[in-house]
Amino acid sequence: PTPTLAQMAGGRALQDYRRYIAARFTPVVAVVTSPDVDAACAASGLSFVDALRPFADVRGINVPIRTGAEYSYALTQFQIRLHTCAEVRQPHPERADEHLARVTASWAAASEVALSRSLTRVPHDVPGLIALAKDGDPVDGSDCAPWFATHRAALERTLMFAEHEAVDHPVAVMFVVSSAVADPVAAFTNLAEDPHSWPPVMQSEAANPNVPRYYVLLHDARRSAAAVATAAAAAVAAAAAVAAAHAATTADAAGAGEGGDAAAVTATAAATAAAAAAAAAAAVVTAAKAALDAKLQRLRATFGATSVSILPINSGTGLTPPPDIWSQHAEVRVATSATPAANDHNSIVKRGALFSNDDVAAHRAFVADYVSRALLPLMETRVRALNANIAATRKGIKNQFKSFWGRSTGTKDKPEGDGGYTHASPESQIRVAGDLAFMLEDYETAASHYRLLQGDYKADKAWRRLGAVQEALGQVLVMCKVNTWNFEGAPFRDARREAEAALEAA
Repeated sequence: PTPTLAQMAGGRALQDYRRYIAARFTPVVAVVTSPDVDAACAASGLSFVDALRPFADVRGINVPIRTGAEYSYALTQFQIRLHTCAEVRQPHPERADEHLARVTASWAAASEVALSRSLTRVPHDVPGLIALAKDGDPVDGSDCAPWFATHRAALERTLMFAEHEAVDHPVAVMFVVSSAVADPVAAFTNLAEDPHSWPPVMQSEAANPNVPRYYVLLHDARRSAAAVATAAAAAVAAAAAVAAAHAATTADAAGAGEGGDAAAVTATAAATAAAAAAAAAAAVVTAAKAALDAKLQRLRATFGATSVSILPINSGTGLTPPPDIWSQHAEVRVATSATPAANDHNSIVKRGALFSNDDVAAHRAFVADYVSRALLPLMETRVRALNANIAATRKGIKNQFKSFWGRSTGTKDKPEGDGGYTHASPESQIRVAGDLAFMLEDYETAASHYRLLQGDYKADKAWRRLGAVQEALGQVLVMCKVNTWNFEGAPFRDARREAEAALEAA
């Protein structure tokens, strides 16, 4: 039987469960890229999202957060989930089944020997089983069911991005275009206005499409290198032509008895060619930098100074690429027989093939800067506004009577069931506020919002939404009392019982 939270208390199983919850309640940032960006990343065997995902767990920051008026605290680490917009959708059931079958195909049969070995170590009495669950002994069934962890992760991936759970709805959207485009403002605008750029949950307005936007210019170093090489080659060719003309003139003069030093002329021409090539290369670099700075200034004037960044890529030579840090973090794409497998993005090319160590450092710094200077302040602002609205409209005796009166008299326009909600529905606003507070580690506020929602969803007979919010309530209560979870006394026992009851109800 599955151990209860009380049985897991203090053991490794509860610690693992808390880590799982923390990873689950991390904000999703949807990423929209142009074809030029996809091509530049593919040259190094990556997608843009995969290039950044190794750095999504940001540490060493110090961002003050105040979700309410009572107190403030600081976040020193924060994790985000980066997903391409094409993957921010729940797959069709048939595609989900194919994905599950594919990822577990290598474990079609369990090893009977391993199964027997595991079962001999499992206690046969109830106290022994409880102690095993509480102490977190390594006997976890991985020998007899080696496919279970992979299957569970794949199943959870197919259940993500549902309309009835806001935890997977994007909290921000990042648009990425190439720095080579002539008019980046127009390129970003076209990308944002394309309906295919937006996930289905935003198109249906189940999720709010008016989330913060961030704009990234991806600078492919190969383009700069190619321009420099072209300019240098042109300068050398021009200098060579001049040298050839001088050599011909010198030869004619020597034949006429006028003297002349052909070798000296040739050496001078070679030196002139080298100087011309260097000057041409420097001029190209200077002009390219000036053009890039002008584009950045225009973008920041249009979209805001804190909403625009430039990011380099493919600065390496390809001879000594950095170690592969991308494969283990690659985005899991739902694979079918008609779609390539999840992490086989341009698998012919080694991941990071054209990256330099400077590229890696720049990407790490970019994600940390984006999280600390852009994303977290915007999430804080949004949750504070939602909290203030909820306090004004739903909390307090007067508002509770108004809410109950509206439900009991049937004055609500929404039909019964899980449908009929949009991101502007009061219930959806409360769910988003709870999830944002959860992500920002304000667990008490999140729990209060989830408790508030239970009555609404129950009255509307929105059973899926009710189950999801009860699960979230149980999980946030597990995170609330980390240091006092095992304490004795009525308040601590009641907290454990509430978490247990919420999870069982879900």
